[in-house]
Amino acid sequence: MALMSRRATAETQGEVQGISAMAMGLGQLVAPLLLTGTMAYFTADGAPVHFPGAAFGVAAVFGLLATLMLRRLPRVTRTDGDGLPDQMPPSVTV
Repeated sequence: MALMSRRATAETQGEVQGISAMAMGLGQLVAPLLLTGTMAYFTADGAPVHFPGAAFGVAAVFGLLATLMLRRLPRVTRTDGDGLPDQMPPSVTV
């Protein structure tokens, strides 16, 4: 949420928060179906490889993809009118 809100303007904060909440809700619906099936497949007797942690691997891949997609978005710097940013980006050190 924090990464997304930093990349939104003051006018679009509500939209960003709403879309983010919607995406999290969809993830909470889809993840149990996908990850339970993955775990069932890799822990079954006829599984090619017995790997109960496969569901964590799938979740990690989705998390990595989401992070990479988010990092590609441009960062918006907000100012108070004095030309100085409201907050320094975490990658900038003073």
